[in-house]
Amino acid sequence: MKGWLRWVRTLLRSQAGILTTSSQAPPFQFARGRVDTTGPTKISGSDFTVAKLGVGDVRLTFATPFNDVPGAVAMGEGANIILMVQPEAPTTTTVRFVRNHINVGNEDGILDFIAFG
Repeated sequence: MKGWLRWVRTLLRSQAGILTTSSQAPPFQFARGRVDTTGPTKISGSDFTVAKLGVGDVRLTFATPFNDVPGAVAMGEGANIILMVQPEAPTTTTVRFVRNHINVGNEDGILDFIAFG
């Protein structure tokens, strides 16, 4: 496990009552990667696939399920880009992102994400 991930996991376990080091607690998971929504193309990351749903609209499917519906954050490359996590029928294995250019509409391009849960 990468050093920074171990540090974050330890910090979260020590700060939140729901995250404990008990052997009965489910493990806290992270997934990260970089995707180009144009193809779509997975640029970096592992243990997930990406499917195009429309312009700037992709669904990530994780090979290893999270313990619950994952939280997710993302950043888009470029000016005036916002990314929305879509709450479509959430599952423990999927996250949907829509990449939107302010005052223009949905737009394909690169996004970086972290999913956790």
